[in-house]
Amino acid sequence: MPESPSYANRLRTKASRETARFIHHKLLTGACVTTAVVIVRLALWHFHRLTLTWAEVWITLLTIVGSYGIVVIGAFVVNLFRAPWLLDAERAQEIVTLTDKLKSTDPLNRQKQTNVLFANLMDKGQVLTDAFSCSADNPSFSTLIPDLLAWVGDTVAALQEAGFETDAVGFSHSGTKPPSPAQIAEFSHLPAWKRYQLAQLSAYRQELKEIVKRRTF
Repeated sequence: MPESPSYANRLRTKASRETARFIHHKLLTGACVTTAVVIVRLALWHFHRLTLTWAEVWITLLTIVGSYGIVVIGAFVVNLFRAPWLLDAERAQEIVTLTDKLKSTDPLNRQKQTNVLFANLMDKGQVLTDAFSCSADNPSFSTLIPDLLAWVGDTVAALQEAGFETDAVGFSHSGTKPPSPAQIAEFSHLPAWKRYQLAQLSAYRQELKEIVKRRTF
């Protein structure tokens, strides 16, 4: 399986795409307003109601361009905060869609869909690990706990849907045991307040990896 882009890169890419979509939607309106402003100023100048100099023209153009720049930067910052939620929503929707497809496909296609589903779940586990590792403070770290619980629930449901009830039970219990000192030591390069949760997540991911390997998807 190819290595997934880092969580930070995914955030930037998602924020850039959402910003581009926003600017595309607003571009026509902005162009119309800009055109109207230019026409009005030229009309007033033509009928000698306005004294227009090149300096004023440049100031007007720079003001318009600057306004667009501020809008673009502001939209990017807003979308940067929205990106984690959007990425999680997309991944969750992919998992739900693939799970639904498993119910209506023939055995061969069902096997292929199962492969893709568990690949997505393993990828989601890596994304969560990156997100926990990159979190800047305890509050932002805590907001990821519901995502972890949702991922565990999705994985258990997928295992049950695939007919692996025993594996589903084993997986659900794999991360509930207190991590050993050796497991926690794997994250010694990170702040102490992150290590316990990351060790639990690592246990879940390792169990899922073993299940996938054992079932030879």
